[in-house]
Amino acid sequence: MAIYRVQFICDECGETHPMLGVFNLDDGPTLKASIGDAYRGRDMPLAIEKLHRHKFTCPTTGLETRPANDNEIFLVRIAG
Repeated sequence: MAIYRVQFICDECGETHPMLGVFNLDDGPTLKASIGDAYRGRDMPLAIEKLHRHKFTCPTTGLETRPANDNEIFLVRIAG
């Protein structure tokens, strides 16, 4: 099992920001990959799927945003 950090492309400023928390995944990518690419043709874990529903505050603009699609959310392996 590997540990992943999640990043997303911010619709407010266009930069990539980390999301809070980490995920333990058995079937995640070995390199940084969007969840769209990592789970193409496979079932996505529910915890990862739910990331679209969360709003985040952009640290640059201070405005709320949420990732719009699977190609704007990235898994980055940090251990395992």
